[in-house]
Amino acid sequence: MAFMLAAVTATVLICSADGIRLVKTIIIPHDATDASGLTETIPGGVPHNRVGGIGSGIDRVGGDEYILLPDRGPIDGGSPYRIRYQVYSIPMGVGTEPSLVKTVMLGDSSGRGFTGDASSLNTSDPFSSPRYDPEGIRVLASGNVVIAEEYGPRIDEFDSTGRLVRRFEIPAAFLPENFGPSAEDEMPPSSNRGRQVNRGFEGLALTPSGRLAAILQGPLIQDGALGERNSRIGVNVRVLVIDPAGGESRQLVYTLASARHGVSEILAVDETRFLVIERDGRKGSEARFKRVVLADFSGATDVSGIESLPTSGLPPGVEAAVTTDFIDLLDPAFGLTGSGFPEKVEGLCFGPDLPDGSRSLLVATDNDFKDEPTFLWVFSIPRDHAVFSGRAGAEVGTNSRE
Repeated sequence: MAFMLAAVTATVLICSADGIRLVKTIIIPHDATDASGLTETIPGGVPHNRVGGIGSGIDRVGGDEYILLPDRGPIDGGSPYRIRYQVYSIPMGVGTEPSLVKTVMLGDSSGRGFTGDASSLNTSDPFSSPRYDPEGIRVLASGNVVIAEEYGPRIDEFDSTGRLVRRFEIPAAFLPENFGPSAEDEMPPSSNRGRQVNRGFEGLALTPSGRLAAILQGPLIQDGALGERNSRIGVNVRVLVIDPAGGESRQLVYTLASARHGVSEILAVDETRFLVIERDGRKGSEARFKRVVLADFSGATDVSGIESLPTSGLPPGVEAAVTTDFIDLLDPAFGLTGSGFPEKVEGLCFGPDLPDGSRSLLVATDNDFKDEPTFLWVFSIPRDHAVFSGRAGAEVGTNSRE
């Protein structure tokens, strides 16, 4: 049985200069409810069965079905939100509406549920703690899902019931020197290594061969990330690429266009080229940078053996991904700009081929459980577009994209 959502869809035909079209906008209201069966109200006045934050991650299950992933819930880790994901039916046809198929609650191998509460931490054994902040999700051929998580950071595999079945080994360089329930515990001077607070794994890709690529939201602390009073000044973001079969890993570099930006998602085009969401932290008419970027890692250097990267630039002989803009969401051609443009554009996946033979790309927003809708934007990409032929970005050699 499908649980119907009160949703609004609009079909549009707005085209960019290279033939990319915005063909559909799906709006899911902020007060939609899920199938969790939870009835209480959690801090922030949010019903525990609220469909919120679901644009943190998205992936296609098959047919018209997609997984949409909420993050840690309302109030930035100050709520005992039970971690889950939602499965939706999202038809691409004109006049069709999305519907909620099921809600899957996530928990550890013993069945204990995960929570977004940042204080739910066992400091002596952080990875046994129930606190969890899922940010990226991909569906395996087996039907299991892999999630990139921010608190750890972690990369975990879950079965179809939402139970943890595998935890991938994360290099020590990504882990905080000191775990704690507050931001002050995990940032300098208390912690001088590992991911920044709220800047752990933010996106996850699955390549055609089955490799996983998890990308941080921002640079590691030891990679020149922070300046005075922990201001963000670094631009070199590490991507951890793991071969699930043998567990071997590599670390590659994606360079932000500005230290004021962060990464929200990564999606594999092929084995070495990925689409990356890079954005600023502004919303509405103040938004200046909300882009899907093509990142070619074919010539990127494995920096696993490099303990610390500079704030900007790279050591001699080290190459980052070659980047070029793919979709500028603030391009007036798409008609998305204005006071209602959301701050957090965070989900990205390919959908089915469209009737004209073009590829579809879904872009999702995260409303942070606030009183604003979730948007799903469906773009049409011409089948002969350079991004699918390997030519895109071939002559682009810099990261100067502002």
